[in-house]
Amino acid sequence: MHFPEPALEQEFQRYYEQRFGWMMRLAIAVAILFYGLFGILDGVLYPDFAERLWFIRFVVVIPVLLAIAIYLFRQGPRRWSQLLVSLGSLVGGLGIIAMTIIIPPEHTDIYFAGLMLVAMFSYTVFRLQFVWASTVGWVTVLIYNFVTVLYADPAPGELLTANFFYISANLMGMVACYEMEYDARQNFTLQRELETEQKRLDQLVLQLDEMAHRDELTGLANRRYFFEHFQQEWNRHLRFAAPISLLLIDVDYFKNYNDTYGHQAGDECLRKVAATLSDTARRAGDFVARIGGEEFVALLARTEAEDACLLGEKLRWQIEQAAVSHSASRVADVVTISVGAATIIPDKERRLEDLLRCADEALYAAKANGRNQVICRRLSEESASGTEDTTPENRSDISAG
Repeated sequence: MHFPEPALEQEFQRYYEQRFGWMMRLAIAVAILFYGLFGILDGVLYPDFAERLWFIRFVVVIPVLLAIAIYLFRQGPRRWSQLLVSLGSLVGGLGIIAMTIIIPPEHTDIYFAGLMLVAMFSYTVFRLQFVWASTVGWVTVLIYNFVTVLYADPAPGELLTANFFYISANLMGMVACYEMEYDARQNFTLQRELETEQKRLDQLVLQLDEMAHRDELTGLANRRYFFEHFQQEWNRHLRFAAPISLLLIDVDYFKNYNDTYGHQAGDECLRKVAATLSDTARRAGDFVARIGGEEFVALLARTEAEDACLLGEKLRWQIEQAAVSHSASRVADVVTISVGAATIIPDKERRLEDLLRCADEALYAAKANGRNQVICRRLSEESASGTEDTTPENRSDISAG
């Protein structure tokens, strides 16, 4: 079994290690324990041969298994785990075959059973993949027959019986191993499909969330998202007692623009205004949104009144310099904006509605004074809640020349 795409097969190998690596490590530890405990039988059943049997068991086989176990239990990726565990299984099987040469042929039944146990571990417990387990199994079968014929000279019936059981065990082990790996590959494929689908759904959720927060026409934040952001920024500035400013922006005589040029041209005009506002208010903490038909807002984090006024004038000037023709305007032959700016240091006596109301009143004053201008106001710390300070030193009217 193998995925046709090399990259996909590599991904599966990583998945297999992550999914079954702990089982492989546990299995190798159990195998070492069993292999060592069976050494007791060597001394009990064959004390005359115990020294040589123990040499094979404790000097040759177990050190190899221990080295593999150390590799499997180390931190980091285990790229050669399948190869090394296969090697360990093969060494374990060859060790038992070597023991059958040492003891008398008529007493090898117990060690033959041990060889079957190694086959079971190879095909199932070790979680070796099909190609590795099958290779180990059949190489061990061939070596077993070669060594048995060469050194034990068994009767044909005995060799035939041993091969019947041993080959049958390998065939059944292959079926079990194949089914386990097939299921693992199926689960891997399903998991990849689920992950892909989940990513697609996550992307769709992000897109829907973006659509819910963005104005479809201009691409700016919409009214709902603005007020969510406004509340968050208000709470943050309240904690740090930092100044926050708000610019309310209205396109001058936009209804006349729509009546003169049509709604399609009006939409294009709003897109150009939005792009200019967004490109101009690009400082860290600036947040621009469309909150109505031709109404925009710019929320300025940690911004004093003077800086808010300067940015408001810059926005007004940039819109005017864009030179979008507006023959129906009563203040200029191009599209212009009126801006109401307000600044406050939030405290427990004030609400964000106070800042919004103050900016709205400043915008109303800008429009009443002839439009295409910026009116700035600051809510002073000494004034009562909801009352703007309109003293000369705290009020700035910036007209368009």
